[in-house]
This record gives sequence, C-alpha cells and structure tokens, in this order.
Amino acid sequence: MIQHFDLAVIGQGYAGLCAAREARARGLSVAAFEGVMVGGAVMTVLALDPSPESFTTSGPDLGAIIGMENIDAGVVPLLEPVTALTPAPGSGWTLHCPQGVLTARQVIVATGTRPRLLGVPGVARLVGKGISHCADCDGPDLIGKDCVVVGGGDAAFQEAAILARIARSVTIVMRGAAPRARADLVGQALAFANVVLLSGRQVRAVMGDGRVSAVRLDGDGTDLACDGLFLFIGGEPETGLLPEALPRGENGGLVTGPHGALGLPGLWAIGSVRAGFAGGLAEAGEEALAAVAALCR
Repeated sequence: MIQHFDLAVIGQGYAGLCAAREARARGLSVAAFEGVMVGGAVMTVLALDPSPESFTTSGPDLGAIIGMENIDAGVVPLLEPVTALTPAPGSGWTLHCPQGVLTARQVIVATGTRPRLLGVPGVARLVGKGISHCADCDGPDLIGKDCVVVGGGDAAFQEAAILARIARSVTIVMRGAAPRARADLVGQALAFANVVLLSGRQVRAVMGDGRVSAVRLDGDGTDLACDGLFLFIGGEPETGLLPEALPRGENGGLVTGPHGALGLPGLWAIGSVRAGFAGGLAEAGEEALAAVAALCR
C-alpha cells in the first residue's frame, strides 16, 4: 500500500528541518527526504556566527539535534533522494524514490544549492585535490601551508579566519572593490597577520600536477603559489527535480510567490533553492515557518 502524508519535505538542511518541525507541531503527518546528509551544509560549520537556535552554536549539533527531535515528534525520516515528482491522481503529489513511491497532499522543496565552481582551466580536474568549500573539513590537511580563498561574502571571510589559525598564509581574492561580508567578519579575518586581501582581482586558472600548486590571477598574470584553494562564490540551486515549466530566476533558483508558493497547487519552495534568496539560516527558518503556515490555511 502506498503511504500518504499531509506534507513531504524534500531536503533536510536547516530550512527543511524547520519546515518538518513546524508542520509536525501543527499536527500534520510529515515525511522528510534527505539523500546526502541530514543538516545539509550547516553540518560543515563547527562554529555558527550567529546561530539561529539558542541551544547550540555548533553546526553539526544543530542538524543532529533538530533531526532527532523531529523523529521523536513523529516525522518519518526517509534517507534517500527523491528521483521524480509527479502530480498524483486527483490532487497532491507522488514522490518517487529508490525504495518505492509515496504521496503527499503538499510538498515543500528545500533542496538548497550545490557549491559553485570557478569556470576556469584546471578546476574540473583538481576538485577534491586541493580545491575545497569547507575550511573545517579540509583545513587540517593544510597546517603550515599556503591557502587562497575566493569570494567576498560572509562565508569567505569566516572561512579565511578559520584557515588563518592553522595555515602559513591566507590570501583572499575577490573581484569586487569592497567586501560584501559583514564588517565584523571582515575585521576578524584581516586581524590575522598572515591574511592578505586582494580586491578587484580574479582567478583565471588553477595549476597543479595531481594537486593544486598555484592559481593564476588576472591583470599581470601573476601566479600565486598555494596548497589549497577554497571557493565561496555562491551556489547553484538544486532544481532538477522540478518541472521545467516552473520559472527560474537569473541564478537558476525557483521563482516563488507569497510564502514560497510555486504556482502549482500544493507545491512550495523555501531557502536557497529560491531565486532571490540572499538570507542566512535565520531567514531560511522564517521562510519555513511562513510556508507551513500558508499551506495549513
């Protein structure tokens, strides 16, 4: 027999976790899908600044605690990807996954983004060989070595500060004239004597024989030796599951109406999979609450 739920939440990063938590608190039956890791990107951040929850500042703890609390509250965890999403006969949606199918009256898409890569020579063959998106994960391999961080937002400066504590040098390369990051995060990173900021510059190529050894900058074509390259240049929204007929924004994110409505009955999107989402964890949580409140009306 096919299981039916009031709500299926696709993606269990912070936005999806919050949506499942709120929906269950309102008495809905909830299935929560996650094909990679419950908690999503937040699980790679050891110290959240700021944390959206009062009980912890640890990213791994945040994801694990909310995930376990949701299960205790009755959310059904399905640790597998949704491979297809189709209209159910009559109303609602059918979700196809490797273990079978289920139906839901409403679906919230909280699939987030995948890290964006630089579209320059050398990147594709060196991903995972010195190219990373997580200082806490891969920084320990670079103790006493030289690192380059690309990006001008909060994540770039936060991660640069993490690397500065263990690396010999950290060079932040950003194409803008001034950082987009919060002033306090910029100050924290640049307070380290081994951190250098290069503004108005871009990486044009990545060099290395089996592992990153240098990056080539624009302008005079300077080759900057490094052992690690950390990219914080935004993400690519994970929208492949959704019908092509749904409009996408300039960044590929889903265009939504009020409270995340996608224009098809019973279908919603929240968090960084949406076009125009520029918030952080707190904003993702607020969107989750708003979407659940709207679908309960």
